[in-house]
Amino acid sequence: PASPTALTYTATSVSYCVGTAITNNNPSNTGGAPSSYSISPTLPAGLSIDPGTGIISGTPTAVTSSGTYTVTATNSCGSTTKALTIAVSTTPSITYSTNPAVYCAGIAIPSNSPTNTGGPVTSYSVSPGLPSGLSLNTTTGIISGTPTTTAGVPMATYTVTANSSCGATTTGMVITTIG
Repeated sequence: PASPTALTYTATSVSYCVGTAITNNNPSNTGGAPSSYSISPTLPAGLSIDPGTGIISGTPTAVTSSGTYTVTATNSCGSTTKALTIAVSTTPSITYSTNPAVYCAGIAIPSNSPTNTGGPVTSYSVSPGLPSGLSLNTTTGIISGTPTTTAGVPMATYTVTANSSCGATTTGMVITTIG
């Protein structure tokens, strides 16, 4: 038979989520049919490659930074390779530098920044809306501004949601605005 050539996969650059089964990543090639497949380095925990079909499948079990994995398709006449980029992430886990926070009406607040110890955040939102004059940056999650009035309630909890490709997580932000 001819050697395998032009190996490709359904997805060549992917980000998977811990605990979520992946859609099988299927190979194809031109030339001769491969008799075996191998990958280097070893796939992230929970994922595997079928040595006979080259299909990558499984459920990732640990966060893994983005890396390059080289698949080799081989038969008795030769081999070909394909580089895949794979990352494994998880939902975000956020906390705020100041929580609870007491702010004075008419005085600019120091930026209140979230710390994320989980997966990458794609956007932030808050509910209900923050007290008048304060805002949430939907890209960075930073709360900033100058409260213009008291909140009407001495203390209120605002739910900040951090969204990611692996899901969303929330944290309660307690804010008191005094006048």
